[in-house]
Amino acid sequence: MAKKFSNLRSQMSHEAQAKAQAKAVAMLEEMTLHELPIMDTDRPMP
Repeated sequence: MAKKFSNLRSQMSHEAQAKAQAKAVAMLEEMTLHELPIMDTDRPMP
């Protein structure tokens, strides 16, 4: 059975969460506009 990502993330250390967040931000900054995913503005970015 699939696990919720939020449960998996809560098991990560704060350092690992920060590293993943920084990597995600860097990847989004490198994408061109048409490559960006549509984001739900009511939810914070993971």
